[in-house]
Amino acid sequence: MRIWTGRAGSGKTTAILREIAALSERGEGRQILLVPELNSHLMERRLAAATHNHGARTAEVLTFSRLADRVFSEVGGLAQQMLTPAGQLLTLQEAARRVQGGLSAWKGLADKPELLQEALRLIDECKTCAVAPETLFAAAEESEDAVLAEKLSDLAQILTAYERLCEESLPDPRDRLTHLRDRLAESHTLDGAAVYLDGFLGFTVQESAVVDAMLAAGVPLSAAVTCDTDYPEIFLTGCKTVQRLTRMAKHHNQMVERIELGESKVARPAGLAALERESLLPVRTPQESAAGVRLYEAASPFDECEHAAAYIRRKVRDEGARCRDFVVAARDIEPYSAFLAMAMARYDIPVFLAEKPDLLSRPPMALVTNALEAVRNHFRYEDLSPVSRPDLRAWIGTKLIN
Repeated sequence: MRIWTGRAGSGKTTAILREIAALSERGEGRQILLVPELNSHLMERRLAAATHNHGARTAEVLTFSRLADRVFSEVGGLAQQMLTPAGQLLTLQEAARRVQGGLSAWKGLADKPELLQEALRLIDECKTCAVAPETLFAAAEESEDAVLAEKLSDLAQILTAYERLCEESLPDPRDRLTHLRDRLAESHTLDGAAVYLDGFLGFTVQESAVVDAMLAAGVPLSAAVTCDTDYPEIFLTGCKTVQRLTRMAKHHNQMVERIELGESKVARPAGLAALERESLLPVRTPQESAAGVRLYEAASPFDECEHAAAYIRRKVRDEGARCRDFVVAARDIEPYSAFLAMAMARYDIPVFLAEKPDLLSRPPMALVTNALEAVRNHFRYEDLSPVSRPDLRAWIGTKLIN
C-alpha cells in the first residue's frame, strides 16, 4: 500500500492522475480511481484531461455504490429491490409495534411519527458504523446510567426486530456496503486492477470494511489523505485515517510506503497562505503582508451578510468585477440563508443559495400537508388561521394575483 499525505493543494491528486495516465499510456493493467459520490463527476473530467481523453480504455472513476453495482451485476443481487425511505419508516413502525411490550424509555414509539424519524436516523447511524444489536445490549448492561441503559436496550430491541423484518421482506439500503464486503471475494471485478482512493478525509466503518476486503484479496491499493503528520492535533481525522490504513495493510502482511508531499503548492496571496498555514497553531509568526485577507467584526449574522453584499457591490461598481467572481461560504449556511437573501436583494445582487430545503417546507406541499392536518384535527382554529401560516397566505395571494 502507498499513502500520499500532505496539505490541501500539495499535489496528491495530481500525482495519482499522472501515475494513472502513465500506466494507461503504456497499457499496463487497469486503474480504478475510487472517490466520494460528490467528487465523481469532477474526477471523471480531471482523469479525461490527464489522459488526453484516452484513459477510458484502462482507467475509470468509481464510487463505493457504483463498485457495488459492478460486483452485484457479476455475483448476483443487482436487481434486488431495496426499501424506500417510506418503506423504511413503515418497517420501523411495525418493528416498534412488535417489541412495544418490552420498551421502557421509548414506550409508544409506534404511535409517534416524530420519534420514529429520530429512531430511523439512529438505526441508519448504527448500520453505517456496523453496530450490531448485541453490541447495544452489551453497552446497556455495562452502563451505569439507568436512563441511558434503558434507551440502549430499547434501541437494541427495535434494531433486532427491524433487521428481522428486513430479512422477511426487503433489505435496508444501508446494508449494501456490508453485502459488498461479504461478496467482493467472489467477484473478478478488481482482478488485475490497481485501486486509488482519493478525496476521502475519512472512512465509515462500512467503507473501511470494503477497503479491508480489497487488501485481503491482494488488490494493489494507493490512497491520498489530506493531513500534516507534524500537526496531528490539528489534522486529527486525516492522521487517524492514515493510521487506520496502515494497520489494515500490516494486518494483511503488506508493506506501507508513505509519500509526504508537504505544504500546498498552489499560489495564493501572502496573507491567505499564512492563514492556511498557521491559523490553528498555538504560536503564530507575525506576517509583514496581509494581502488577500480582510477581517470584519460583525454585530450579528445580518450585519455579516450586509457587509458581504456591500463589499461585492463596491467591487462590481468600482473595479468592474462580475457577480460570478464571488463566493460566500459559511460552516452552516442555514442560519445565514434568509439574511443573505435579504442583504443581496437590498444591494441588487443576484445570488444562488446552494442549500437543500425540505420539500415539505415548500408552500405548495405545506398547503397540502396542513390541509390534511386540519382535517385530522377536526378543523381547529390554529390549523385554519392565516396568521399561523403567513408563508402559505403569501404564496396563495401571489398565485391569485398572477
